[in-house]
Order: sequence, then C-alpha cells, then structure tokens
Amino acid sequence: ATGNDADSDRHGIVTPDGGLMNPNHFLAVAIEYLFTHRPGWPADAAVGKPVDIVKIRYDLPGNDGSGNRQYVQEFIQLRNVSGRPVNLTGYRVQDDGAKHTFAFPRNFVLGAGKTVEVHSGKGRATGSIQYWNTTSFVWNNDHDRATLRDGRGKVLETCGYVGTHAKGGATKTC
Repeated sequence: ATGNDADSDRHGIVTPDGGLMNPNHFLAVAIEYLFTHRPGWPADAAVGKPVDIVKIRYDLPGNDGSGNRQYVQEFIQLRNVSGRPVNLTGYRVQDDGAKHTFAFPRNFVLGAGKTVEVHSGKGRATGSIQYWNTTSFVWNNDHDRATLRDGRGKVLETCGYVGTHAKGGATKTC
C-alpha cells in the first residue's frame, strides 16, 4: 500500500507491521532487486562509485633518497566498496595535472571488499599490488591530488593533500 502521514509531508510505502517505510530502506531493497534480477546488465553497473580511494602514502620517513627501493614505498590504495567484484579494465589513477597516469591492466578484477595498492617504481604485479613502472616518485611531498577515473573516463573521486614534511613520513587518508 502507499500513503501519506497526517500532515502530508511524507509519502511512500506502508507496511502492515512497520508503518511508513524509511525511503532509504525502500530504495536499498529496490536497487538490490534490480541488480539481482537483471542478468543482462553489465557487471560494472552500479549505484554510486564502486571503487574508493582509501589513502595515499606520499612522503617516506627521513630523506626520500632515490632508487627503486625507495620509490616502491610510495603508493595509493583503492578499495572495492560495491559489494561485488569490479573489473577495473580501463580505470585510471592520475596525479595532479596528469603528469603520471596508471591504467589498470586488461581484465584486472578487484574482489568485493578487497583493496589494491598501486606503488611507484617497478615490481612484479599481483592481485593486490600493482606498479606504476616509473623510475621516480609519483606523489609530491608538498602537495598533490589523486584522481580516480572509471573505464569511460568519468571522475569517480579525487583526494588531495598539502604535505607536512614530517620526519616520520606522511600518509593522507581519503
């Protein structure tokens, strides 16, 4: 049934045991139904962003130094927040001004609730660690901004910081 409350400022679904249903609960149930009963929908169909920037490790403890052993300590971490696996083919991470761009490899799937770190420098990629394959640091110590784009180029999120030049290193939680 549908209905309004006495002063007509709310309307929606009325349930026999709970009265007027919270509209967010109704939407959550409707969205879940659509995603589970539409097998023809693409796997990356989502409400909201499926992947989130968690943090950026941009400043190492002490002096940065140079060389791959230092570069790979710098990273950005992403988490799949969609509740189901997401194919990150075509997804990109960029620094401010797109001086550095990382593109996820073809058929890279991030499991539901899982994280992946994209490290500066070079290394052997795994399901949870990827590399920019650079011969330098990616993230500036004084300030920078990460941009996450989906396979169509749509900006899903940005995360910026102003560095502190802390002796113990610095990480921005987004």
